[in-house]
Amino acid sequence: MIVFNSIEVAFIIASGILVSAMIADVVEDSEVTTGRRSEGLFFAANSLAQKAVNGLGVIVAGQLLAYVHFPVQAKLGEVPTQTLFDLASVYIPALWGFYFIAIGLMVFYRIDRTVHSENLSKLAVARADAAAAGR
Repeated sequence: MIVFNSIEVAFIIASGILVSAMIADVVEDSEVTTGRRSEGLFFAANSLAQKAVNGLGVIVAGQLLAYVHFPVQAKLGEVPTQTLFDLASVYIPALWGFYFIAIGLMVFYRIDRTVHSENLSKLAVARADAAAAGR
């Protein structure tokens, strides 16, 4: 369990860093398209999505506990071994299922190094033009 949790936490940290970097790239891509910076909107949307996923997680966890008939207010050592096995049998596939869905959604992220570099170049030109027009 310690090894599994350590690996899971490492992936959670890495994904948090990657998502923040990806949102920053999306902000620049949006600015190229719309001419406006909207980082507040994108990061707020990410925060809302995280809250929704956390709420969904609580609902799913409760449903999994109900599915395996986990005893209410059970004390340490009072939960039958079969119930713990049943819980692990549904929890692990559910967890991996959500992970695979998240990874699958990454297919729709189309900003690569080339697109990002082009966006930065376009923004630099646009800012230089705006600065020259303001003089």
